[in-house]
Parts: sequence; C-alpha cells; structure tokens
Amino acid sequence: IDYTGGGCPHILAEPQRRNLITYSEDFTQSFWLESNAVITPNDIISPNGTLTGSLLKGNGSSSFPRIQSVVSSSGQVALSFFVKKELSDEVTLYISGTGIGGADSTSAYKYTFSTDSFSKLGGGTADSSESTSFGNGWVRLDIIYTTTTITGLRIYPQYNSTSTDGVYIWGVQLEQGSYATSYIPTSGSSVTRNQDQFTRDGIGSLI
Repeated sequence: IDYTGGGCPHILAEPQRRNLITYSEDFTQSFWLESNAVITPNDIISPNGTLTGSLLKGNGSSSFPRIQSVVSSSGQVALSFFVKKELSDEVTLYISGTGIGGADSTSAYKYTFSTDSFSKLGGGTADSSESTSFGNGWVRLDIIYTTTTITGLRIYPQYNSTSTDGVYIWGVQLEQGSYATSYIPTSGSSVTRNQDQFTRDGIGSLI
C-alpha cells in the first residue's frame, strides 16, 4: 500500500524495471569517481531508516566538486535520487551522451532546497522534473529525459564553487521508462524488479 504524497493510499502496482546503477547507496565503490569532492559514508539516517545516507561535499581545492559514473542507456530514461540539505542549498544533476533532450550532448539541472524548484543550467531539455518529500528533510528528485544514448552522470553539491558545503545523498536509480518507479536498491550489480500482478480469487462478491 502506497502512502506517498498523502491523501488516500492505493495499491502500488508497477511495471518491470531495472536499476542500472550498480551501487545505489555505497558511493565509495569504484563505480563512482570522486572529483574535487569528499564522500562520508553512513553519515546520516537514510529514508529507509538505516544509517546508510552519505555526505557529499567539496574538498575546497577546486570548483565543480562532484561524484560521477559511467552508465549506459538509451531511449526515454528516468533518473532519480534522494537528497537532503546539509549546508549547500542546491544540488545539480549533469548527464552526458547524445541526443539528450534534443540535439545537445549534455544537460544540467539544478535543484534548490529553499525554493523547492528546478532550474536548467544548460544543454538539452528534460521531459519533466519532480521533487517528492519523504520526511525528515529528505526529497526524492526525478528527472525524465528522451535520449539517443546516455554515457555518464554527475552529481554536484555546488555546480561552480570552491565551497565545502555539502548535501546528503542516497538511493540513486537510473531506469528506462517514461516515469520513475519506487526505489530498487543495488549493491554490486544492476537489479530487476518484476512486474506486479494482482488477481481476484474467491472474493468476486466483495470486489
């Protein structure tokens, strides 16, 4: 039963999806590369109630601190991750590839915590962007793109700054589809969730 967003809960029935991010919570693995940045793992309680949230911050040595990864996908894709404000009031998502939101080869979008809003910094245009509150300051960011190919992604606590202010991050997911589905955790390989199916059996007089 899904209570996300408030209001009347409903049965959560989702299609088969695959999280292409092989380490969705552990950013110390070689799947992720730190550039001008410092990752502190297990630094805060994550949205699932465990001490698995990481702090991402600049190291003060240069601008554009980030974590980045090589990924491979195409078509319409949904990128989502959970963030929480530490000292930085923003977090930026940058993806590279071909035909991303048009003819551009890259796209960058900034999310600002204080205004709960997205702004495009450059490159291709996303199909949609959305933020959803998960309580205790955590927000899930969903960004949908139509692409020819995606080859990499980057997450910045500040896009062009030498500040050491950071953000908390957890649960990165990249899936093929026109919308983001519920989080699929990974720890070393991509993971596929099968399609949900519901049937009635012996309760026809009730439902």
